[in-house]
Amino acid sequence: MKREFLNQAIGYEQIVNDNTGIAERYVLKNNEASIKKIHNFFSSDKNILLINGFCGTGKKQITEVFLTNIAPDTTACRFVCTPSSTINDLYLFISTCLKSKFTADLEKDFNILTNYKDKVQFALSRIDSNIILVFYNFDDIQEDNKQEFLNYINALTDLSNVKIIIESRTFDSSTITNQDTYSKVMIKALSKELFESYFRDFDINVTNAKFEQLYRLTRGYYFYCLLTLKILVSQGMAVDEFLNQYFASGQTYDKYISNTYYKFIIGTTKNAFNLFLQLRHGLNATTLINIGAFPDNVLKTLSENAFIYKVNDLYYPTNMLKEQLKNDIKDVVYKSKLVKYYTAQSELSPADRDFLISRESLLNEVAFYTNTDVTVKVEKEKEVQPKIEPTVEVKEEVKKQNEEILNFTPEELLQKTENALSNHDYIQSLKFLSAILMNQDAYKNQDLINSSYYKLVIAYSKLGKYDYALYYLNLLEEFYRNSQNQIETQKMLYEKANILYCQNKIIDSISILKRILANTNNKLLIVKSNLLLANISLLANNRILALSYIKAGVANITDETDDLIKSELYFQYALLSDEHNDEKTAIEYYQKCTNLNCEPNKYTALSYSNLGEIYADKEMLEDAKTHFIKANELEIKTGNDYGAYYTLVKLVELTPRQEKDARIKMMTDARSYAINSRDNDSIISSTIALGDIFYDYSMPQEALIEYFNLYTQGKDIMEPENLDKLRARIQDIKARMEKEEFEKLAPNYE
Repeated sequence: MKREFLNQAIGYEQIVNDNTGIAERYVLKNNEASIKKIHNFFSSDKNILLINGFCGTGKKQITEVFLTNIAPDTTACRFVCTPSSTINDLYLFISTCLKSKFTADLEKDFNILTNYKDKVQFALSRIDSNIILVFYNFDDIQEDNKQEFLNYINALTDLSNVKIIIESRTFDSSTITNQDTYSKVMIKALSKELFESYFRDFDINVTNAKFEQLYRLTRGYYFYCLLTLKILVSQGMAVDEFLNQYFASGQTYDKYISNTYYKFIIGTTKNAFNLFLQLRHGLNATTLINIGAFPDNVLKTLSENAFIYKVNDLYYPTNMLKEQLKNDIKDVVYKSKLVKYYTAQSELSPADRDFLISRESLLNEVAFYTNTDVTVKVEKEKEVQPKIEPTVEVKEEVKKQNEEILNFTPEELLQKTENALSNHDYIQSLKFLSAILMNQDAYKNQDLINSSYYKLVIAYSKLGKYDYALYYLNLLEEFYRNSQNQIETQKMLYEKANILYCQNKIIDSISILKRILANTNNKLLIVKSNLLLANISLLANNRILALSYIKAGVANITDETDDLIKSELYFQYALLSDEHNDEKTAIEYYQKCTNLNCEPNKYTALSYSNLGEIYADKEMLEDAKTHFIKANELEIKTGNDYGAYYTLVKLVELTPRQEKDARIKMMTDARSYAINSRDNDSIISSTIALGDIFYDYSMPQEALIEYFNLYTQGKDIMEPENLDKLRARIQDIKARMEKEEFEKLAPNYE
């Protein structure tokens, strides 16, 4: 019998038009296609739904609207993932969530069990009603703990009465064991049209240019729009004044609105929010009182003003605000209280604790706040799936490889590290470097050790392990500072600024870069520091400031400047000049970029492409075509599928109609690159364009095949307007084609 997880009276249209206030209506309207796909998921055979999207786009809102419309016999269990979450927290949570579904006899058997993993297994094996298990903020689980969660999620896909929703900014779908079990939707930023309507609802009426500027700054992310509106409305501030204050701040837009909004709370309320920012889990009124002696009315104030949100009986800081503010709060007033609190809570049974959390996590928090390297002695749960032990042969091979590595000289290991880094094999490079560090005390070659440290910085940075990279950078900086080597010290400072930029610690990065520029005459450092400051300014959408940094960088280029750095500087100078209607300078620097004798890179490819655009606008069609051909070659060489798609589309537009075979081939290739890029809009656009070319050449059968394949595979993700256009094309062919032939090419078309 087919299981019904949603209330059958609720269609996806009712979700889109929900007026309960759970979700902002513009968020729902903006994501109609995704909502339809989510609705289809609940009636499908798939077990896992991935809801992805940038921070602040409204993923939780949309999920919550669906969870308020579940069928009567369906239980929704919402688990909020945090940096403190362990698999034992999940077992404890699920067993508690499902306990209410037991009969008296089952509850008696359930209570006999002492291990929470066993309790969960018991509950899932005895309960036949539907269960929706939701993971909010899945990104926040620590990497060391994430695999256990993934193993458990994969194990649950065998249960027909369980559906799993994973809400996160990104998710590696390859970690799902059975690829047929999941569906995926992306919650999008507000369209420009809905963005403007949303702002006009609050009497924000400005010129199109100002709306365009606000839209670029907020990127259309719902929560960014909300904070912007709260600042404008509560302060009675004109948009021009608001933008002037932002540009003068030198901060990223995300940081600026977070800091500005944070200033709205004072006193006890601010202190309570600071506590939220320090904790690695949610809290409730009881916890708030026991740790900070705060009145529980601060929760109401913070919640009503979008600083925190509530799931189950716990409150959590809003993701975007926590992300932007957590590193700025240095308050350690509660440190000793937290240690005492966690210790006391760990001695209680789960039912007697202030909130639902495992003993393992409580003791981990004690270790975290005492800065001790503690391995918590809690009995680890076994893997849900059987662990496959390596064979004797595999173990021997690993042992042999490790012994071989240790037999190399340090110089040989360093060369092998260099080769591994060149081949982007960063894990292997760490193995070689670890072998060097194991014996570093025996080496008298400080240059070799410093070189090893620097390569560790590169490897860890490439792997996204920035804290490890910073650790080795600090060692190098200290060594060079003590050696009074100013140039190398400043080089290490630049690398630190770059890593802080990657960590989104923008203010710290800017501070270091300005310190470098104030204290160095090294041309390369001046160029690189100005280029990084320009990129930071572009991130904040301060393009005038970015142009000034680019000009300073270009002015300090020498013959010794690396061509890759030159290519980025020339391209950015050209692009920003083009935006300021200085076409002469734009062409000059695009050409400087293309004339460089360096390896293929995205800046050279984009320079050729943008020159092609300029020449096409001037109707210099042969020049335009030549530049797009070169751009396409470079995009393919650099593996940029989207760039290859885009340049081929441009070449189709520039190729005369009489060159039928060439145009069909180019558009077919463009569609292939669009598919490889996994960009849905490009796939849809290129498929329709290919069908249109076939139709234009009186090849209706081929056109129908393209249109119909797109219709069957993409109708759930297409915008209603585009879907209507596609249907119109199919209907036009249907009206002109024999019925039998049409039904053969487009079976079951409605």
